[in-house]
Order: sequence, then C-alpha cells, then structure tokens
Amino acid sequence: KKIGSMTALLVYGDVGEQHEMQLGVDDWTMMYAKAHNEREPVIYGTYQAYKRSTGEVLSRHLMQAQQDNFSLGVKLVRGAYLELDSRELIFDSKGKTDENYDRIATSVLTRKWCKVITGSGIFPNVSLMLATHNAHSVHQAYDTVMGGNAESEIVFAKLQGMADEISCGLVEANSAAAQRQSRTPENAATYILPVYKYMAWGSTVECMKYLCRRAEENRDAVERTRRDRDAMWFELLRRLKKVFSK
Repeated sequence: KKIGSMTALLVYGDVGEQHEMQLGVDDWTMMYAKAHNEREPVIYGTYQAYKRSTGEVLSRHLMQAQQDNFSLGVKLVRGAYLELDSRELIFDSKGKTDENYDRIATSVLTRKWCKVITGSGIFPNVSLMLATHNAHSVHQAYDTVMGGNAESEIVFAKLQGMADEISCGLVEANSAAAQRQSRTPENAATYILPVYKYMAWGSTVECMKYLCRRAEENRDAVERTRRDRDAMWFELLRRLKKVFSK
C-alpha cells in the first residue's frame, strides 16, 4: 500500500485567507478544482481550523466533489489572521482549535464522515496536505497511516526553520521504510510520506509580516525551536569542557 504519490501541486488560498476574502478564494478554488482535479488533486484549497465554519465549508466542498465527480485537495492549516478576523468567527481557545484540526484531519485521512465533517454516501476522492508544525497532529496522522487506517494520500508541509526536527524524523522514517521494502519487497508495505519545506522569498521587509504571522500561529513550534537551540548549545559546551579537561 503506497500513500503519498502526488507529483504536481498548485495551492490556491494563500493569496488572501482573511475571512472577508475567503469566499471569493473558495469559489475560484472549486472552479479550478472541478476543471483540473479529474483523477488526482493538483488544485488545493486552504482550510483554516480556527474558524468555526471550516467544518461546514469543507463538508460542502466534499459533497460538491462527490456530486461532480472530481478529486478534492485539502490543505489544512490552523489559521494565522487573529488580528484581522472577527473574534466571533474563530474558536475562543487554542485547545478547541487543536481539537477541530485533528478531527478534520482524521476524517479526511480515513475518509469517514463525522460530527465535524458531515455528509452522506461514499466519501469522495481526496488528498490531504497537513500544513502544521504541531507535533501531536503530525504524530496522530502518522500513526493513522502506520496503523493501516488511511484511505487518502497525505503530505506534510512546514516552514523552513520551524519544527525541523519533526520533518527530519519523517524523512528518517521514510528511509527506514524504503530499506525494509528493499530487504523484503514481497512482504513490506510501502509508506512513503512526502515532506515539503517551504520558505518565504524576498527581502526581510517584504517577508516580515508573513513570518510574524507564522510565528504567532505556531508558538508551540517556536518554543520547541528555542529549547532545541538551547539543548544543542549546552551539549556543545559539555563536549568542549570534556575535551579541555583532559
């Protein structure tokens, strides 16, 4: 069983994710998805889990994909426009946002309707981009795949310099899976889960607002990065002291 064989990727939604612009962005995304996602998704829509309406919107898009017989590309993020979106539109705590994110991810990955992602009939063909730096969400999705319960293709996407330890762990897991398959190709299942790292391109001034939003959105990843940096620094000092103490 191979999961994660997508070869082309176009992401619509990052142009304007503020709520006041999202309706138009969604309309464009679905129009192009219907035209180009016949066999597998090459057009992806962005869905922000911190919005209370995201489950309803995604449910509607899934039903449209089912009725019109096209594949849906789902790029799932937590959301990064706290300063622009009205508070009544989003969950009032990070915990509820995390819960919503993981429920949506599980539903799309396993292709099963739930209380958040509602629908009827056969779940449409869908691929999931898990765009998050949250370790729990990544591990939960990875365990779902390893447990043989994933029905959708999945890729992981992270900003360069954030949660790099999680990305490296996924790459190492891919290498180990490839080695197991090479040793026993007739018995080993192949779980190659693509990992993407992306970076903001431009001058510091041009990228600063974007990077600040990412840092605000991913405080837990930023804190992990700081801890990792401090741990590496203390380990370097320990080794230097050991060398010079001889």
